[in-house]
Parts: sequence; C-alpha cells; structure tokens
Amino acid sequence: MFQALLTPLRGRFELATSLKTTTSPAIASQVGQDELAPEDFARDVIVELMRNSVENLKVAEDTRTQIQALRALQVLAEIQRILQQDAATKDVFRELDGFLILMSLLSNVQNRSSALVVEPSKQMLADVIETTRLIITNLSEAIHQHTENAEYFRSVVGYDSLEDALRGLITNPQIVDHILGLVLAFATHDFNVSDVFRTLRATPEDELDTALAKIEGRLGVIKRPGAILIVWNAIPQTASDNDTMRCATLRLFELLCLANHRNQAILSTLGIVKSLFLRLHNARADPSVTDKERHILQKLLRKLLDMGATTSEARLILQKTIREDKTLDTEILDVVRFGMKSRWLEHFSMESPAALVLQEENVRGFPSPGFTFMIWMWVSSLPQASHQIFTAKLAGKTILSLLLEEGGGIRLFTSAEHKTTLLSGAKVHKLRWTHLTLVHYSSRTSRPSIRLFHDGVLSDTLDWVYPKAEAAQLGTFVIGDASQTAKMSWCIASSYLLTIPLDNDLPRFIHHLGPRYAGNFQDTSLIKFLTYDASTSLNMFLADIASSQPNSTTQLTILKAVKRGLPIPENSISFAVSPLNARQSGPGAVVTVNGSTKEFKYEGDVFVVKAACLDTALWKVGGAAVVLRLVQVANTQHEVSRALGVLSDGLRNSWQNSEDMEKLRGYEILADILRSKAQLINVSGFETLFEFLGMNFRCLDQSTVVNIVAYKAIALDFELWSRTKPEIQQMYLEHFPTLLQTSRYRKFNNRQKFAKLGLVRKLLFVLQMDWFHQEMVPFVLDALRAAIRSHFSKEYTIKPVVAYLAANLHEGPFDLHSTTGCIFGVLTGFIDPKGVSSPHSPISRIDFKHPQEKAEQVLEILVSTISIQSYHSQFAAALPLTRICLLLLGDRPTSSVASQILALIGVSNTISSSFSRRFELVGGWSVLQTILPYCWDHRVNQSSFDILLGRFNHIKTSPGYSPNAVVCPKIFPVILSALQIGLVSVASNCLVSDGLHDSSAQRSWTTESSMENLVEEIMGLHASASTFRELFKSQQIIQPFIDTFKTFVDKLNAASGLNQWTRRILEKIAHFGLALALEPFMSGTQKNEILDTIRSANTLLNPAADEISIDPSLVADTRSMRERMASARLSIHVGERKVVKTMARMEEWRKTIQVSERKLQRKTVLDLRETRRQISTLHEWSNRLTSERGLWPEQGARIWRLDETEGPYRARKRLEPQSEKPPSPRVDCNDESIRDIEVPDIDISASQQQVEVPPWAESYEISTTEIDDKQLAEDISEDKHRRVRHELEPGDVIEAVGTVARIAGVDSSPGLLIIGKTHLYMLDGLVENDEGEVIEAHDAPKRLYLVPGSIVELGGPQRAQRCLEIYFKDSRSLLIVFLDKKKKMEIDQRLSSMVGKYSDNISNRKTPLLGRMGPKISGWRVDELHTAQRKWQAREISNVCGIPVQAKRLINLMQFAYISILNQLSGRTPSDATQYPIFREPRMLLV
Repeated sequence: MFQALLTPLRGRFELATSLKTTTSPAIASQVGQDELAPEDFARDVIVELMRNSVENLKVAEDTRTQIQALRALQVLAEIQRILQQDAATKDVFRELDGFLILMSLLSNVQNRSSALVVEPSKQMLADVIETTRLIITNLSEAIHQHTENAEYFRSVVGYDSLEDALRGLITNPQIVDHILGLVLAFATHDFNVSDVFRTLRATPEDELDTALAKIEGRLGVIKRPGAILIVWNAIPQTASDNDTMRCATLRLFELLCLANHRNQAILSTLGIVKSLFLRLHNARADPSVTDKERHILQKLLRKLLDMGATTSEARLILQKTIREDKTLDTEILDVVRFGMKSRWLEHFSMESPAALVLQEENVRGFPSPGFTFMIWMWVSSLPQASHQIFTAKLAGKTILSLLLEEGGGIRLFTSAEHKTTLLSGAKVHKLRWTHLTLVHYSSRTSRPSIRLFHDGVLSDTLDWVYPKAEAAQLGTFVIGDASQTAKMSWCIASSYLLTIPLDNDLPRFIHHLGPRYAGNFQDTSLIKFLTYDASTSLNMFLADIASSQPNSTTQLTILKAVKRGLPIPENSISFAVSPLNARQSGPGAVVTVNGSTKEFKYEGDVFVVKAACLDTALWKVGGAAVVLRLVQVANTQHEVSRALGVLSDGLRNSWQNSEDMEKLRGYEILADILRSKAQLINVSGFETLFEFLGMNFRCLDQSTVVNIVAYKAIALDFELWSRTKPEIQQMYLEHFPTLLQTSRYRKFNNRQKFAKLGLVRKLLFVLQMDWFHQEMVPFVLDALRAAIRSHFSKEYTIKPVVAYLAANLHEGPFDLHSTTGCIFGVLTGFIDPKGVSSPHSPISRIDFKHPQEKAEQVLEILVSTISIQSYHSQFAAALPLTRICLLLLGDRPTSSVASQILALIGVSNTISSSFSRRFELVGGWSVLQTILPYCWDHRVNQSSFDILLGRFNHIKTSPGYSPNAVVCPKIFPVILSALQIGLVSVASNCLVSDGLHDSSAQRSWTTESSMENLVEEIMGLHASASTFRELFKSQQIIQPFIDTFKTFVDKLNAASGLNQWTRRILEKIAHFGLALALEPFMSGTQKNEILDTIRSANTLLNPAADEISIDPSLVADTRSMRERMASARLSIHVGERKVVKTMARMEEWRKTIQVSERKLQRKTVLDLRETRRQISTLHEWSNRLTSERGLWPEQGARIWRLDETEGPYRARKRLEPQSEKPPSPRVDCNDESIRDIEVPDIDISASQQQVEVPPWAESYEISTTEIDDKQLAEDISEDKHRRVRHELEPGDVIEAVGTVARIAGVDSSPGLLIIGKTHLYMLDGLVENDEGEVIEAHDAPKRLYLVPGSIVELGGPQRAQRCLEIYFKDSRSLLIVFLDKKKKMEIDQRLSSMVGKYSDNISNRKTPLLGRMGPKISGWRVDELHTAQRKWQAREISNVCGIPVQAKRLINLMQFAYISILNQLSGRTPSDATQYPIFREPRMLLV
C-alpha cells in the first residue's frame, strides 16, 4: 500500500544538495577544483552504497518467497551498517524514501506470516522475526539524534501507519512477544529490552515479581511516545486469555512510569488515561479480571493522574464517581482523591542535552539600568558536573552564565569579572519547585551589585562590575545546556528576563504567586492568583516586619504591589517563556514569547508536558459545586472522609476553584451539608478538613488559619461539631488552645485572624446552649480560657465576659423556671404561652440546668486571668474593678463565687495600692461584711485570711514581706461578722449528735468545721503576729468579738447539752478570749466582760470544776487617756444606708444586664436560625449539576411551561422548565477578600496601663465610684427585616415594607411589598406582623388572609381606595391590595417619587419581581397614567357631588377613555383570548 507513496527515484545522487561537506577551506585550497578530498571521497562512497541499498530494498520489497526474504535481510543488514557508520547517510535515507520503503516492507511481512498458519515452519517464523527486527532497528537508527528524520517520520509517515503495518504481526500469538519487544525497544531506542515480553511470558506467576525487578533496571527514557502507544493498544490482543501476562504487562507500564519523570509525563499525555479508567471501571463486572489486576490498574491510573488529566477525561471520571442510584463509587472516589493531590503544571521536561534558545539581532548587551532573570525549575536529579541554567552570549562570546553545581549550589560567571564564583547562600534541592531570581544592578548606591534570591529570599550578594555595552551584534539567550556533555533531568515552568532590576522585596511576592502563574505581571489585581497558603505566608511576613519596623519600606512595597500591581512595564520584558504558548515537542520546535513575536527554538531533548492538574480540570467541568455534590452524596465515614479530601485538595492550590467557592457561599453550604452528616465525620475527615483550614497535625506548633471565611463558616459552627462523636468534639475543642497558645504563630493568629471574630462571645453563647454534653464542658472552658487570654480587649472580651457572669452567676428575676421568668419568656417569644417552650422556639435548646455552675467556672477563668498583672491592668482600665466585684458577688452568692471574688479583691489589693481605699468608698467592705457570713466555708475562710495577710507573693513581691503580717486590716471585720453568724448556727445545732452510728452521721458539719478553722486561724495569728494583735486596739474590732462570744455562750447555756463539735469550738474561743483579756490595750470593762463569759463557758464545759480565779492585776485597764481616745476614734462604724444603697444599685444594674443578655441571646438565636434557613434554600449550585447537560443529569420526564415574557405582538415563543423546587433566593456573597494582603494590626494592649487617681486628688471619690449602669448592657438593635434582607440586590436598602394581597386573575395571595432604594420587590408567602417583624404567612393571624379589597364581596370604590396596579415596560403588571388606605397612599407616593427620580435612565434597570421575573419600570408612561388617574378621580368626585343627567355622556366617555388607557398601558390588545380585558361594571373593577 506504500507503493503509491514512493517518489520518483533520481538516477544520479546530487552531492551538493544531499550532503554538506565538512572539508575545511585549507584542505580545499590544496586540492584542485576537479579533485575531491579523501574524506569527501569516502563519504561519497558511503552515500552511493546507501543509494544502492535503498534501490535493492525496493526490489526486495516482496518477501513472499524464501529467496526474496533472504535478500531483504541482507539489504536491511547493509542499511543498518551504513546508518551506524556515518550519520550523514540518514539524510540520504530520508530523501530516497527509505522510511516509506521500510513501512511497505513491514506491511508485506505479515502476508508471509499469515501463510504460516496453514504450513507452520520455524525457519519462516525466524525469518519474519529477523526481518521485522532489522526494519525496526533501521527505523530507530535513522531517527535517533536526527531532527529532520524524526519530524518527517512523525508528521509524514506517522505512528498510526506503523501500528497498521504491525497489526497482522501482533495478532499472531506465536510471534507477538517478539514484535512487542521490538516496538518497546524502538520506543526507548534500547534493543536490550526487546526480550522483555518473552521473559515475562516464560516466567511463572510466583516468580514474576523477581523478573520485573530485574527488568526495572533496564528500562530507560521513552524516546518515541507514539511507539509506546502501539504497545498499550496491543495489550487486549496479547493477553486476552492470560491473566498473568496481562498483569505483567500492566506492571511493566507501571515500572516505565516510575522509571523517571519523562516517562510519566509521556504516558500521561498519550491519552491512555481514558482507556485505563474504563478498563478499571468495567473490571468489576468482568469475572475474568482478578483483584490483583484491578489493584495494578488502580495504581497505574493513580500514577498517570499524578500528572493531571484532560477536561474530557476528568469529566468522565467524575461522572462515574456517582452511580445512578446516587451513591458514591468508593473505588473511583479513591482514584479522584489521589489524582486531586497532583500539583504538576504545564512545563518543559528537559533531558540534557536540552535547551531553549532565543536569538536576536542588534543586541549590544544587557540594558544600562540593570536586568532581572527569573526561573521556576524542578530538578529530578542533580548533575554530576556544572550544568548551565541560563547563558547570555554576544556573537558567540559568553557575557553571563548561571550554572547549577553537583551538590545543588549556584555558580555565576560574567565577562566583566572574567571569573566564576560559587554562591553559597542558595542551594537547589531535588524533587521540588525552586524559584531563582538574579538581579544585576548597574549602579547600586554608586556601586554595581548582583543579588540572588532563592525562593524569594535574598541569599547572596556580590559587588561585581556591570557588563559593558558593545557594538550591535547577534545576541543569544540560552535556557538550559545543549552541550553533549550535559547530563541532568529537570523541568522548567516559566522564565523571564526583564530589562529593569527589581526591588529587593518584589521577588518574594513573585515567588508567592507560585509556578502556576505564567503571565506578564500586568494585572493590577495579582492578589487573586494567590492561594490561601501564599496569602497567609505573606501576611505573616508583613506582621513580623510591622512588629519590628512599622511602616517599613518592605511593607509598603509589597502592599503597593498588592493594591496596584507590580511596577513592571510590559515593554521592559525582554522575554517571558512558558509552555502555554508551546504547540509541540521535539527538536526543531519553537515556542513563542508571551506577547511577542520572538521565538525560542528547542535544542536537544525538550518535551512539552501539557499537564492539566485535576483541580484545573475540575474548575472547567463544574468548579466547586462538583466537590460539594460529592460530600452531599457521601453516606459512610469513609466516603465523607474521602469526599472532604477531594474538596480540600481541589481548592487548596487552585485560585479559580477558591474564587468559585467563595461566590457560591460554598463554605456555608458545606457546613449545612455536614450538619446532617455529623456522625459520619471520623478522625481522618476531621483532620483533612482542618488541615485545609490551616491546622498542622503532624507539627501542631506550626498551625494557623489560612482561610478565615471558611474557618468562620465551618470551624466556628459549634452546633455542627456538637453533633459529632465525643472524640471528634474533643479534638475540635482542643484546636482552639493549639491555635491561640501552642502554635508558634499564636501572635499572628490572635492579632490578624481571631481579633475580630468575637470568639469569646461565641463560646459564651455555646455555654448557654445545650449543645455539648456535660463531659465536654471542660474542653469548652479550656477553649474559652485560651480565647480570653489571647485577645483581652474591652469590647471583644472583658465586657462580654462580665455581662455573662452578671446575668448567670445568680438566679435573677428572669430565671425561666420562675413565675417572672415565664412571663418574660412569653413576652419575648421564648416560651409558648399555652405551655412549655415550643419546639420551634429559638430558646428550646438553651441550657437551663447548669447555667450557674458554668458561670462559676467562667468566673474562675476570669479571676485566674486577672491575677496576671498585665491582664489586671487592662481590666482595670476598661471597667471599674471595685463595682465589678460587688456586681459579680451579688446578694446571695455561693461559697465558690465568694471565694473567687475574694481572690480577685486580694489580687487587686496586691497589685494596686489604692484599691482598698477605692473599695471602701463604694461600700465594698461593708457589703462583704453583710453578705459573706451566709456563705462562709473553708474556701471563703482561706481567701479571707489570704487578703488579710496578703498571701499573693506570687503576683507581686513586696520588699520586707512577712508571711504573718497584716496587709489588709479592712477584711477583719468581715471575718468577725462571719464568726458571729457562724457561732449562732453552731449554737442552734449544739444538740445534734455527732456520733458515727447516729442518724445524724450523714449530716454535713461544714459550718462547725469552718468555724473551728476560723477560730484556730485567729488564735495562731494572735500568738505569732504582732500586727494582728494591733487590730484589737480598735473598738470596732474588740467589741463585736466580745458580743459574739457572749451571745454564743448565752445560747449554749440555754441548751440542754453540747455535741463534740460545739465543745471544741467553745474551748478554743474561750482560750482566745482569755488571751485577749490579758492584752494591755484592753479596757477594764471589756476585760471583765470577757472573764465573766469565760467563767460561764467553763461551767458549760466542766460543771464540776472549780471557778477560774485570775489575778486582778492582769486584767486591770492600764491604758493612758490618749490611747483610750484613739481607740474610740477607730470605733466609728459605717452606716447601713450606704450598704443598702450600694446593694440596691448593684441589683438594678444586674437586672439591666440580664435583660440585655436575654435580648442578645434571642437575637443571636434568631439570626442563626435565619442564616440556616437561607443556606438551606440555596440549590442553584446543585441544579446545574443535575440538569440535562450537567455531570449527573437526573433521569425522568421533564415538564415544560410557557415563559411569561412576551415578544413583539404579544407572541410567546419560549419555554422554560417547570421545577417543583422553588427558585433559590439571591444570597449576597461575602465581600470579605479571603486571600487579601492587609496592613498588619499592631498589638497595643500590652502598652495599655491603668492610670490610677491618687487618693488625695479631688476627683478621686467620683472617679472610683461613678459608673453608668448601662455600660455592660448591649444596645440590641432588633433586625425585623432579617427574613428578607438577603433578597435585596447588592447595594440596595429597604425604605418601606407593606403587607398586601396580590391579585392574579380570580386568585388572591398574601405577600410582602418592599420598596428599595433602587428596586421594587414582591415576595409571596411573607407578611409583616403588628410589631413590624417579617414572618411566614402561615404563622400570621387569620385577619391578614382577608385583606380588605381582595375578596369579591367588596365593591369598586372600597377596593379602589386600597388597590394599586403597577405597570412594567415588558407588558407585565402587578395588582395589589393594601390593608388600609393610608398605607396605599404612602406606597403610592414613594413609587411616584421613585419613578420620577429614575425616569431618565429607568429603562436600564431591572426589578427582581416575583422570583424569576425581571421587568423594567416604565418611565415614559408616567404622564399618560397620571392623566388617566386624574380623569378617574374627577369622575368619582362628580358621582359623589352629584351631576345632572345631561352630563352622563361625558362621564361615560371619561370611563371609556380611562378603561382604554389602562388596557393599552397593560399591553392588552383587542380580540385577545389569552387575557381578560379591564372593564368596569357598576361599582366594580375586575381584572
């Protein structure tokens, strides 16, 4: 069949046109004009031999006889010898149509081989194999290292023709292994592997792995991709009935793919992914396919998908991922999951010697300002010797060369310095993309310099002379190394040469754009090309710069590049080369420069890899909606985990998919999907999702937040994670302390990510909801502690925490279990007035069981935080600490609350020297004296004595500190008051038996135990601390103790017996009283009182003992008059009025806060519920996937309906699909730029210090006591239009809202008319209640269903007063009826002003009316309609006033004119059967 393709052979070979002699001019001058040199003569002989051999091969083309076959073998062997002897004969072979003759001979070989089936002959088989071997060997030798022959065979002969010629040989089972081995050898140009298939077939199955291991080392680089495709296509014929051979062949392809990067790139671009995938997909239905073969198919497919897939291949794979029954195919899902991890991009694969060469005329050297060279490179194996990366030459002279050394170092040479230098700062690593930037300044601060940037970071600097300009000549720029000694396997993504030197900070930004970017840096919004990780990395860098050097040049340069683009003019780009402009591979091919006519030529082994990452193909197929659908369909833990992996990998490095996800509000949709699959989230799925958000579970201290919008939508959806398994809940709650405290980036996380998220408020809200089980509350509190300490600001932390504590620490009047609380719940909508909390109530999930317990734990966190001096200063600067202590203490605190408040007082008293005085001014000590005795226990006792003695040395060390010295004497009256109340309680229980076997053994003796400890503490301090004894010099101290002691003994005297607890307390207090009576500062009267009480106590303790006698001189009053007067002055008691006033004011303040917190809680719940409802109605993203042209079209009959819009002459020609699903409301996209680079916030909280007013200042008392009671109360603005606000167009605002009835024919339905600033909206099924809140129509009162004027019984004038018909330019109208005439007039006036305002340009504005309708308001008909209205009003007025009968004709004419105008304006035409005309009967207007 190839005979017709042969060109006429020439009788004599023309040497001048066939060969280029290499004889030097010196030799030619010595030889005469008619005499050839010996070298030329020898070449002529070889050429003539080649010509004769080709001629002979043409004669021996028919090999059907044995003689012809032998002759063909001899000729082929001769051609092989000639080709190997002199490469110049390859041109002769091509020009003499040698390729076509070989293909013709190869096609004829099969005729002889087919005859062997009838008459088998080993000799004939051997001849066929040998002939085929020589043909393929000659083909390979003729193509090898010859650009013209390789291109000729590829484009003219073609590998398809080779496959057709081999088809007969491949189908012969006796020689198929020989043939495929030869084709494999031809593909790799290594005939040592020609026996591979014979070896595999002869190897037993159990020894197959060993044989493949030996073959693996023999496999080289694929030189001819078309030949390897022939081997792949022959697999079904070669091993259709042999499972072992089929598996071995697939394993062979897997080894080829693993051999080197070039093989993997070639195999992935041959188009075998589709056939391989279909073979894997259909293998489950084929019983002949074993599990082992399926496993090999899957591994090979994964390896090929690592280089990406075309759009059609990706579409097919994704289609098969979801079965027809809407379930996931887990096997295909695993393949997609693995393929989505691919990070390869389009690149040049360079197997050195290989280079891209650009030549330009009239080049004088590098530009005078300087230059910048940039390259993205990936090295598979480092070179054994120096390898050129970039070289610039002038007329063959090298002026600059950048080389890669053996160990990965960079070496530089310039002609100006005439030397090479190793740049030690940069080192290129294998198997990763590396960005190198070389900047040469012609004059840098009066000296030229060279700077090398490795991955955007300055690594080396040299002060070298800038190359001088020379005369204009041929300039050559070489990327790579085309020398025959070069050996390196590497890749190039893009390369640039700029005629300007870049600033030091711009290479960092360019590096963060990544290797996928291949543009010319002309886009002013380059930020959109950043991935989440890249933008976060840049923000971290800027934050570090801002913390050390605010407003530095580096920061300003990068921010300017982000906002305005890079300062790189397009005319300053000398060249920008990338594979995007490459069309083909191989030597001799060219690639154009971006935006220029310049062309780089390929030299050596350059292969263009058109790799398309699966995430790029995903964006072309359907974008983020595809991966959301996979998560939606997942039904098992494994499926959810894998689907989340596909989603995260598909978004992580693709800015297109990320942008699509943001526009879809995909993160909120994902959270809504996961909320129903919470129990299916396992550890793997959790880690996959949170690694996408920025967590690093392999190294937790490197965790951050890279996607703040996704984090807010998913990670801060506490309700979602509260539904997961306990172990997932724990991991989720523990990630907050990791980000805020453990991570090395915690400062960045706190300031740049969490500062404005309101995490503390959210966690406090979670504590109020019954979402997490009780065992998870400690982890919630740990997260709250981390959030409080990470961002301790007034608005985001201090005020919310204090308000929460004030509202929940004590059972206030709004406890929903109390009567008042029930009334409040009904009024605020929390509780159904008919019974308990409604299941639809937003408060139904609020936790009422443990609010006080949780609040006490939060109080403990707050106190422990404020105990740190820096936090204490911030708290004191934000709120009046003295009154906050009283507010949180309350009037009936528990012992836990009291001990924490006392700890806070003690810390404040230790840190601030004026706190005690300020606390006294607000009556704090008196309030403590009144309240604390009733909640006294061991903890309160310990905290009180800690304050008394200042046991807070760990907070602030004071000079001369003594452990038993009294620091705060004002707390001691509180202790004495507690002693007084406690002893009364002990006396009342003195008759209760404390035996182990009595019924009272189970009784708690807390009061007795705490009183005993208190008395022991007082006794110990009195004996060891002189400062403590000084306290009793005050009458305010000593007299209450005497009264307490006396009252206690008197009550015990009235009792019939004492238990052991009472006896021990009495003994100890009597002992202390005796020690006190012996003090010299006691008055005689007081001493006698104490002694009399002691005698009575002694009688109680030991009635049979003798009366105690005490020496009168010991108890005599020895004080001077001056000491007595001083003691009297210390006895002044604070009045009770101030205490009552303070407590009343605190109670009023607490009530205000509680009301505010309940309103805030209700608003939060309603907003949360409305957000959930909005997201659940979004289904447009899935509709486009299930449409008839989508990835997964839904089966079944489709219903169509006539489109409502009309064309000319009111013709309706369009149909639209009728769906049972309601149209999705338009939901605004979040305007927050996720991948933006922002000016970092500087933390100024550390510099905030509390400014204290000195006690002697005039404003001291006012500043420490006055406070606005509403300071902690939030100003809650209720959003009554939250239900419909998301329906508005971007930028529009609601100006008026009205409940109406929309009239359509004879039907009437309630709805809501919204007048926006720029648009008009009509929403069915929604109404406005009496409070102005938008609600569902089915929840509205019945009276709203009977809008006056919307029922038939009402007459025309009554309807006309409330009706309004709005006309639009596309011939549609809207007839509505209002509740009253006043509302109708208000809306009418607003519409009139709106139409008049936009009458000039209103025709270009669309109104989102009734879902899919988009009419335009008609501005040009305003005057006609207004005139008709005035005529109609005049007729009505005439009817009312009464008009003579003679004027009836005029009235009828006015009626007819008005009705005609209405019909004309509404688009109705005469004889139109599709719509009823407007006509008027007496007293009624019908439509």
